[in-house]
Formats: sequence, C-alpha cells, structure tokens
Amino acid sequence: MIWYLPGCTTTALHPEAAAKLKAYVMRDGMPEAPCCKDEDVSVLRDGDTVITCCTNCDLMLAERLPKVRIISVYEYLLGDPDFPWPDLGGRRMTLQDCWRERNNAAIQDAVRACLKKMNVSVIELPDDRERSTYCGVWLNTPITPANLKYAPKTFGEIRDKYLVLLSDVEKREKMQAYAENWPTQEVVIYCNGCERGVRLTDKTPRHMVELLAMRL
Repeated sequence: MIWYLPGCTTTALHPEAAAKLKAYVMRDGMPEAPCCKDEDVSVLRDGDTVITCCTNCDLMLAERLPKVRIISVYEYLLGDPDFPWPDLGGRRMTLQDCWRERNNAAIQDAVRACLKKMNVSVIELPDDRERSTYCGVWLNTPITPANLKYAPKTFGEIRDKYLVLLSDVEKREKMQAYAENWPTQEVVIYCNGCERGVRLTDKTPRHMVELLAMRL
C-alpha cells in the first residue's frame, strides 16, 4: 500500500501549500500515514511505501520501520504525467542541500529535476549533495524528546557526534555568516530546519512544497 505523510511541521509552516499538495497527492483515495511520532505506527506494514516531504520524518521512519519504503513527494510527482508544474520563468535561485539528506541521492536528484520542470535557474553551491553541512541551526538545538524516544539510535548518534549547542544570538550570527555563501536572494530548501535557518538571515527561503503548490 502507498501512503502519504504530509508532515506536521511542514503543514504548520506552510498550511495552504501543504493542504493543496496533500489534496492533490491523495485525490484518488490514497490514505494518510500516521505521524512519524505517533505511539503506534503498526498500520504501516513491511513492503508499504510512504511518500514524505519532511527530512525529520525520513529519519524517524527509516529507524522505526526499516522495511517500509520511503520516497519523497518530489520523486513521486516526477512520475505523475498530470501534475501541473508552475513556470518560474528562469528565475535564479540558490539550491541549499540538507545535511540530514546528505546520503540520499534520490531526493537530491528529484529536487533538481523538479526545479528544472519549473523552469528555475539553479545555482549550485560547493557544499552540495553529500558535502552539505547545512541544516539551519538544527544541529545547534537540543534534540527533542520525541525524536530520541522513537528513533534513539539515529538521534542519539546525532546528539553525541554532531550536536553543538548555541545561544540564540550565536545561532543568528552563524546563519548570517553562512548566508554569504548564497549568491541569490531566493534560496530553495526542502527541509524545515534549513528553512528556519534561512529565516534568520536577509535571504528569502523558497520551500519546495510552496513552489510545487503554486498551480494547485
């Protein structure tokens, strides 16, 4: 069975766009998957596929349900011949890959393919794909109890190996310094943590969910 997981944080940050995308993906009766932090996710069975649009959901489900296939909504839409791709008229946007998806070539390729279909002129960064070290200030903020509870191996390793806690002032200074890497005003991201980091600068984040929903 194929399920769609719209993502609670993505929905909270982009309610209108997330609702439109959800309605489109689920238009033929596709069921909605339980939240990745629900106590009981047993409705998802081995061999099922879950379509996601959240990097945190990806990490959670990969540990909780290793025999469930996880694909991004970007991969899914590339296989949909009826999807109404918006035309951005060749607008130049910097693409910021996410540290959490640094080992996920499928989502990296799909995002770029979607941007090409939307006629976006993509500016690549030196620290792209597997070289990405960026996730906003996610790695400078305590891991949430729910993440540790339901995916203790994944988030315990992140906490012990990668987490460097910073104050709010230090976070803003770090993001403003990093923003010098972005040569355009608009920065494309596909991660909520990445987006929150961009919002600490004078640059404009463009979440893929927002871009995809423009003609829905």
